[in-house]
Amino acid sequence: MRKLLFLYLIPTLLIGAISCQRDDDEPPAREIKAISRLYVSTSDYQAGASTNLENIWIVDPADGDTFPAESDVKGYVSAAKGGRTIHYSPLSNGMIFQSGINSPGLNDTSIQVLSVNVLGVPSSRAKLPNRRLDNVRGMHYTVVNNATGTLAQEFLLAIQKSDTVATPYLFAFYKPINSGFYAKPRFQMVLDFIPWGITMDEKDVYIVRTGDASIEGAVVSYKGFAQNLIEKSDTTLTNISPTYTLTIEGARNLRGISYSKSKDILLLTDYSVVGNEVRDGRILVFENFSSHSTTQKITPTRIITGAATKLKQPMDVAIDSRADGKYIYVADSGAKRVFRYLIEDNGNVAPNAELNLRGRTPESISLDAR
Repeated sequence: MRKLLFLYLIPTLLIGAISCQRDDDEPPAREIKAISRLYVSTSDYQAGASTNLENIWIVDPADGDTFPAESDVKGYVSAAKGGRTIHYSPLSNGMIFQSGINSPGLNDTSIQVLSVNVLGVPSSRAKLPNRRLDNVRGMHYTVVNNATGTLAQEFLLAIQKSDTVATPYLFAFYKPINSGFYAKPRFQMVLDFIPWGITMDEKDVYIVRTGDASIEGAVVSYKGFAQNLIEKSDTTLTNISPTYTLTIEGARNLRGISYSKSKDILLLTDYSVVGNEVRDGRILVFENFSSHSTTQKITPTRIITGAATKLKQPMDVAIDSRADGKYIYVADSGAKRVFRYLIEDNGNVAPNAELNLRGRTPESISLDAR
């Protein structure tokens, strides 16, 4: 009888032991998969077409051993009449901002705002229309906290060099997810140089000065600039001078800019124009960039250039800032390719990978790597 009772008790004790396990005894949750998506803006457009050309492309994953096959790269048609600058931000659950190329005869003076779902697929959300946005050359979305940390405001910074107005501007649009018939910038700041790209490191802003035959290109630094967006009450920012300007030896056509704080590497793209020929595309690599803090002329630590690189007219660049990130990405409108190089590359090296987006013209890229 005792043996029979013991046999009945064993299953009961086992069930009780299993049911009393703590939550932290359960198997760990699945590891979160790393994300590496490259968003590419292409400028090709067919006026009057019933179905228009894709102008946003999602390269996913962007950090595989090779790029995905051309047929596997998904394209999306945004409302831009040909895409120009593109900027992805993981803030606000992920958003893409894209400006139009605004070709002659195709009036397009809006910045498109798109939401991005968990799979990286964009969908139209809003737009920022303003007739002054006819040549947006750089964008960066940021959230700024006030000095006490009690107020946070979101802004989209846009660098503009109009085709019709000589004066270039930096615009700041407050809450850029709101749509309407007219988007008025909360702040605007006149720039005394011809700008192109823009990037931020926390509250510091870096703007590309393009350069030309008479002046070398540069990186213009505004330390702590983002704080002005909250503390200034004027719609026009005045009396804000650059903290310092870093002139780049021999650069005449600076375009794209990308900075990795974790690696302390700044990247710029440049090329030459001889007569009507665009050539000698190059990626300028500046290591230990934060060591520069006063106005001076600087030279790249390394330059990726030469026939083997296939670079012709690189317009934009992005660096993978993750601890294990190892790639540089380039949008080259002259070569009509997206190229990938190793961060440590130097000189006349072949691309690590390249992608032809059905013959389209890449103008800008933005990397989501986390």
